Amino acid sequence: MELDAVGVDEIAPWLMRLGIDRSGKLDPNLRWDIAIRGAVLAELWLSGRISDAGETYEIDTVKTGAWHLDTAVEQLMSTGLSQLDWIGRGRLRSIDLAHEFVRNGEWTMRRAYTATRWRLYRTRERRLYDAQHARLAAVVERKVTPASAAEATLALLGYALNIVQPEKTGRTAVIDDRSEECGAAGPVVSATLSDPRDRRGRPRRSRGRDHVAATTARRGHRAWWAGRWRGWRRRPDRLSSAGGR
Repeated sequence: MELDAVGVDEIAPWLMRLGIDRSGKLDPNLRWDIAIRGAVLAELWLSGRISDAGETYEIDTVKTGAWHLDTAVEQLMSTGLSQLDWIGRGRLRSIDLAHEFVRNGEWTMRRAYTATRWRLYRTRERRLYDAQHARLAAVVERKVTPASAAEATLALLGYALNIVQPEKTGRTAVIDDRSEECGAAGPVVSATLSDPRDRRGRPRRSRGRDHVAATTARRGHRAWWAGRWRGWRRRPDRLSSAGGR
């Protein structure tokens, strides 16, 4: 089967569309935030709005009308964060893009207490992009050559989010360094796939024996209290009083 190239004009919105397409619902979490910020930076590099200037980089602050790109530029200029720091703890989130889809009428949003941020996004149409899913999966498996750096970026980020699923099992494709396929966005994509920060934006600490011992102690303490609670609920005097009522 001939797989046409994905005409990627905006990487971050396409990442969101592919994420909601199969199941018809999306629950964006912190991992999505990191991927979206990486995708936005990749768009800025590939569009030439960010360019290398030796020891630093230059940012074109002229507004283009793409609100997620303009927002990213404003945040980078106002906060003074490096690109790596902005990927880890920038203020642009995946739900910001999701709200745009809701305002445009493409998605709907409802409150859900089981969702990560109490918001669950849905789409009325499902499986609109099966051809794009198949094409990007073939790019990940190296069955086809990416038609552009944007398509390679979308495939690798989508694979990291588990929304681009190749036929082969395992997750070795992202482990391999394939950032050169992403052109000027290669360093940004590589940093996004290996973000070294925790959910609060702090550098991750190594988990040695002390961490393992503390975690085991906490779990044991919780298990002890759970056992006490179950035993109290099964006490004969409590069961008899509950039955009398």
